Amino acid sequence: MSYRYPGPPPGRAEPPVIGWDVAVSVSLLVVSFLGCSVVALAGLFLLAFADYCPPESCHPDRAVTLLGLGLAAAGLALVIGVVAVTISVTRRRLSWPAAVIVTVVCVIACGAGIVGEFTSLS
Repeated sequence: MSYRYPGPPPGRAEPPVIGWDVAVSVSLLVVSFLGCSVVALAGLFLLAFADYCPPESCHPDRAVTLLGLGLAAAGLALVIGVVAVTISVTRRRLSWPAAVIVTVVCVIACGAGIVGEFTSLS
């Protein structure tokens, strides 16, 4: 004997996926990822081509550590943001606020990392 899987209750359909919301969220996450990639590349070139590094104030190890911490924080925010946006989209709720928060956190973390690296090398 087989039992039928009960469908959704009558009169209660799921709301549609909001197309503009998904497009904005995905675009912001992609921009955040590309921005963090550019900061990582800029940090690598800043470290590799630092012309003058006075021994009394130059700390290359600290520079690498600060840039790495900033990029790690941004990467963690990106992973959490992708999960939050995916959950919001599957539950058919607005997801762009989570993507905006992730973008702001990535800008702050990457900015702090590159500033920390720059000040450690000067």
